[in-house]
Amino acid sequence: MNFAPIAAIALCAAAYFPGKYKFTVPMIALLISDIVLDAHYCFSLRSAFVLSHYVSFASVGSLGLLLQIRAS
Repeated sequence: MNFAPIAAIALCAAAYFPGKYKFTVPMIALLISDIVLDAHYCFSLRSAFVLSHYVSFASVGSLGLLLQIRAS
């Protein structure tokens, strides 16, 4: 449900944030949103579906690393 906003955070964080925050900020935001949404919808955090979210957001963050050279 929250794919686009968190993906935008992952992309921009990797391009603009300092080194240690490039991947921690989007992953913590994703974890918090997963906890809140999963508590509401009673979905397990230990499923392969949830793990695939984290892998996909890490790949979006990797794209942000490639764009950081062109960040203005």
